[in-house]
Amino acid sequence: MCKPAEGSQRVLTLGEIRAKRERAISRLRDAGHPATPQRVAVIEALLRAGGHTCAEHILEDVKREHADLAMNKTTVYRTLDLLLSLGLATEMRCVDGRAQYELAAEQAHYHLVCTCCGARLELEPSVAEAIRSAVWRAHAFAVDLERYPLFGLCPECQG
Repeated sequence: MCKPAEGSQRVLTLGEIRAKRERAISRLRDAGHPATPQRVAVIEALLRAGGHTCAEHILEDVKREHADLAMNKTTVYRTLDLLLSLGLATEMRCVDGRAQYELAAEQAHYHLVCTCCGARLELEPSVAEAIRSAVWRAHAFAVDLERYPLFGLCPECQG
């Protein structure tokens, strides 16, 4: 399953969690989609995760927090697909190709993933922009760093 990201992830306050939850529900409704209990539960699970998490952990969280709610893996994936299509969630691929999700941040953020141990680190936006610009200048190629992390070896695995 997934491994939590390391680095500059700040823990949200209860007020911030409530505000993000309400914003996500509002955007869901504004796009013409009902805020079903299952969809709200997935949004809440993403908020509780505090960063990237896999569909399996989302399902476990929803079943733990909402034992009376009918929820299965298909419902989780369908809800994630909807949230992705509305720009309410982002997806990142791991070394093994599995997807991990989080609620979309107000600002884009980027990741480094160790191909040896799977550790994830946050990449500074200025560094990501420099990489993106260098690749564009050299190859006229637009790199998608929001969905795809940069893979390599972390400091511990290099030694």
